[in-house]
Amino acid sequence: MNNRTMAWISFLWGMFEAVVFFVIPDVILTALAARYGIRRALFASLWAVAGAVIGGLIAYTWGELSASTAATYMEWLPGVDLSMINGVASRVAGDGPGALLSAPLRGEPYKLYAAASGSAGASWVSLALWTVPGRLWRFVALSLLFGGIRTGATKATGRSMDRALIVFWAIFWLAVYTVFWSR
Repeated sequence: MNNRTMAWISFLWGMFEAVVFFVIPDVILTALAARYGIRRALFASLWAVAGAVIGGLIAYTWGELSASTAATYMEWLPGVDLSMINGVASRVAGDGPGALLSAPLRGEPYKLYAAASGSAGASWVSLALWTVPGRLWRFVALSLLFGGIRTGATKATGRSMDRALIVFWAIFWLAVYTVFWSR
């Protein structure tokens, strides 16, 4: 896959996941790390963050214009319920958009924070600025993990481990989403 295609896929995935899509960009970013290495995944991560900023501002506007419609849609998403939406709204009301830094540790989708920031009347500039570290830290961490596994496996065996890594990648994400969507 060339860099331009990888950048567009990452950007669009980041943008759509920030508004409506329910599979996180980490899925494609870790596949890129496992297949092509850390550098390409980190490059793609920057594009996914850029997409998340745009998508986050769309979700922000949706929350600002019609918080109830945004919440109704988001409650429909797998793994999201009204108590999660209300908890995110409380954290954003108390801490502002910076509350999204800990969202990945709670398994709370970024789009909930973006929409809650809009409905709480937070600054859209603040949301855009907090989005960068709020999304990038996990993208980078998982890209480094999968890229490191790729590098270590190749060095240990002296040959490409692409098939085994993609199988590991698929099992990893199936397990993550099985746990997330069954809670």
